Amino acid sequence: MTDDSHKTEHDLLAEGAPLINQMGIDKGKSRPKMREALKAQLAMVHEGLEQYIPTKPRGYADDNLMPHEWGSMDTYDDMRNSMRFAAMLMDAMLDPFDTEEDELKVLRGVIRESEVGLCAITQEIQDMARGDLTDEQWDEVVYGEEV
Repeated sequence: MTDDSHKTEHDLLAEGAPLINQMGIDKGKSRPKMREALKAQLAMVHEGLEQYIPTKPRGYADDNLMPHEWGSMDTYDDMRNSMRFAAMLMDAMLDPFDTEEDELKVLRGVIRESEVGLCAITQEIQDMARGDLTDEQWDEVVYGEEV
């Protein structure tokens, strides 16, 4: 066994990836807009985690506490919702059984189903998903009605 676990996993999968894994890989490759959206959301989550988890002094009281520990439940909700949306986006991007070809429709569906609020979704994703929708149509996506 090698010390490089990523290489080992890659080699094992290359030799005999389960069909379900290959189907997910293929679906992900066929959805470049979803991949772009996921990367943007994960970058937002990463940046949020760097702020959320105190690893170095920030120059004010309670430097060693996470926001929910010093009373900021809004910050906790924003972080949790950003992570939830990233997870849902990843699931939608790699869903091997989803037959929907329109990536924007899939992305809009994830936004609608997530119910996380726009503050938990990057502006880049919002702009991508909104596309040429009218204000009324966009509100329907965000607030849960069928588009």
